[in-house]
Amino acid sequence: EEDWMEFDSFPETLMAILGEIGRTYVPYLIANSKALEAGQEKWEAEIDGSIWSQGSFPYQAKCLAWVREEFSKLAHEDQKILIDLLENTGCRALISQNASGVS
Repeated sequence: EEDWMEFDSFPETLMAILGEIGRTYVPYLIANSKALEAGQEKWEAEIDGSIWSQGSFPYQAKCLAWVREEFSKLAHEDQKILIDLLENTGCRALISQNASGVS
């Protein structure tokens, strides 16, 4: 029990890391996944104010699908807690699709 943090007492450093992920990696995962769904071998997106382009990677789309699947398995109250955390970090898009009950 003592190894877990309380939801309302996450360190600023953790929130800063999640903010960085929300600003840079989340848009990458979303753009890559959309490109694969559209059958595109390459994609381009604006990430953190710059244009980023590269080839599509199935593994990253699989990771995004896995995150969404695991989120859908959480209890409704736990989903709400996670949504609040992710909303404030820019990471909400990680779970915005394929969420059970709480989008």
